[in-house]
Amino acid sequence: MSASAAALIWLGDFPSLFTWWAVLFVIGLLHAPLCAKLFADWPDRGYPFAKPLGILLGGYCSWLLASLGIVPFGRVSAICITLIIGVVLLRTPESRKSLLELVQEHRRTLLMRELAFFALLVIFAFIRGQNPDTLGLEKFMDFGFVNACLRSPTMPPPDPWFAGATINYYYYGHFIAAWLIHLSGVASEVGYNLMMGTLFVFTCTLTFSLALAMAESVFGSDLRGARVAAGLVAAAMAAFGGNFHAFWKWFLPLIGLPFAASKSFYFPDSTRFIGYDPPVDDKTIHEFPFYSFVVSDLHGHVSNLPFVLLFCALLFAGWRRYEGKFSAIPLWPFFPLFALLFAVFSMTNMWDVPIYLLMLGFAAAFSFSKGCGGAIATRAAVIFLGFPALASPFTRAFKNFSHGVGLTFTHTPVVQFLVLWGGHLFFAVVFLVWFFRPGEGGFRPMERFRDAVPADRFCLVLIATAVCLLAIPEIVYVKDIYGRTFHRANTMFKLTYQAFLLLCIVAGFVFERIPRAVSRPVVTWCVRAAFSFMFAALLLYAIPALPQFYGGISLSGYKGLDGLRFMRMQQSGDAEAVEWLRANAVGQPAILEANGDSYTDYGRISMATGLPTPLGWFVHEWLWRGGSEPASARATDVDTMYRLENAKLVRELLRRYGIRYIIVGDLERQKFPQFKLDEFNAQFQKVFDFKGTRIFACPN
Repeated sequence: MSASAAALIWLGDFPSLFTWWAVLFVIGLLHAPLCAKLFADWPDRGYPFAKPLGILLGGYCSWLLASLGIVPFGRVSAICITLIIGVVLLRTPESRKSLLELVQEHRRTLLMRELAFFALLVIFAFIRGQNPDTLGLEKFMDFGFVNACLRSPTMPPPDPWFAGATINYYYYGHFIAAWLIHLSGVASEVGYNLMMGTLFVFTCTLTFSLALAMAESVFGSDLRGARVAAGLVAAAMAAFGGNFHAFWKWFLPLIGLPFAASKSFYFPDSTRFIGYDPPVDDKTIHEFPFYSFVVSDLHGHVSNLPFVLLFCALLFAGWRRYEGKFSAIPLWPFFPLFALLFAVFSMTNMWDVPIYLLMLGFAAAFSFSKGCGGAIATRAAVIFLGFPALASPFTRAFKNFSHGVGLTFTHTPVVQFLVLWGGHLFFAVVFLVWFFRPGEGGFRPMERFRDAVPADRFCLVLIATAVCLLAIPEIVYVKDIYGRTFHRANTMFKLTYQAFLLLCIVAGFVFERIPRAVSRPVVTWCVRAAFSFMFAALLLYAIPALPQFYGGISLSGYKGLDGLRFMRMQQSGDAEAVEWLRANAVGQPAILEANGDSYTDYGRISMATGLPTPLGWFVHEWLWRGGSEPASARATDVDTMYRLENAKLVRELLRRYGIRYIIVGDLERQKFPQFKLDEFNAQFQKVFDFKGTRIFACPN
């Protein structure tokens, strides 16, 4: 494609991008006064967290009202609920004055934060535009869930790959994407990619703000460069960083040290190292945020990043204001917000509930003092009673598909453990050695712990949580449908993903905290050199990862933000069928299309429209339905309906699944070679026909 043609596509995408940003800006502005109260002593008054806080409150209210059948989910309701919340927050002269003062007194800081947010969103959109397709890995599933939410007035939405049932998965992150798509009015295939960009930008800006606030609480208003450096290091490592795998397998061979490479480097290898190199009977997953942003799967562990960072920030805000005393953090509004966040965790990525309850436990333990047990118990009660109640509309419709906990029977080799997490743990170990160093009175760790500034003790909370998350998959695992070879893959994946994030925040804080706490210049220089090496080595991952997935990033390579571009370019008949169904299908009637294995192109029409089909990806439904039998039975029914050998049985099955439209395209003809077009023409009304893709309407 020529650069001029690509530039026209970019200009065509810019209105959608700008509208998306403008919606987020308004959400942030409406919630900025509330953030200013919660983060009153932060340098930026917590302004970066105003957007996720607004999404938390507005999105949850929309979801709750739709779940209870009070207000149907749609664009009008999403806009009205957002405006009502804004009016409530700014209803008093005091709150309006607070917003005005915030803008006047911190306008330079707020402007810089907003410019950074917009610039990062533009950069991500440009990179994502090199390969915008919702194709490959989990994107079919994720985009299908988003479209199902968009079409459904109630929650939970119908499962697009299991007609007649609702989604039995953690769909709340997809709902939030749909909520923002409704607010902005952009096409869902564009909104999917903008949502991924928003999650990337949140990871950058929120980790920056949190690490900066931790550093500022130690250094005060002085050493502005140190505070900014702490934030930048944390943000870069969280949003762009990887592990030592790329340094070992890609960089060392690149500079002429090939002893480290057993095969050519491919960027997903850094997330599939244990069990694959060398191949052993212990296949694991150990992803991290930048890999998620590169491949752009809108999964729950990615969608929940802004909320877990908001949780960490709120915890530190209360912790800092009350000198590291967990029991002194006010019940209102902190703990109702914690309860709401845990409710959202349970609907977006359930693994984050025990993870951040563990963090709360460490925060309470590390600030425990005589006589505070009652206050801690009261705060725990608010969370443990509040979040199940807030999540109850979700849990009532959700059937758990895990199968208990077992003891891990394989363990990570030490070398591989250090390759994956040694770089991040280096910062933590240096901090622990410095923090618990012997003083003039000898080795007195409890004294040091008691007298430490709140930011140092909060750093200990982060380290303790992260170390536990790395250790747990070496001891126990949560049982699922995957066999012995993959027994701890999901457990390691979900726990170490959060450990990675927490250790990035630790690294940013420690990067400036330790060198400035050491009095000897030689030691300071050595520490800075070691930290800089670790930082650079962990950021190397981005250099091969981006071109390997996107190719050469250039203006001429920009293809746009249309996630369905692949379908329009390669299967234009299917793409036109999708547009016809979007325009003509009322509500969410079921459609019939060919089913297939996971990670294939099957289920493409239901994915792109959100209309349910009897069966989509087989293994995914096997997982969500707790066994293979329901999916197997439906696979047989789909085969029966396309064969049309028993007209009476076919009519019964069509009624059973509520099928209104039947899709016949290339995939259906490949899947069912016995398919007879003449019989379909005789029994059903053809309502669409374009380039080999046909849609037949079933009689009511």
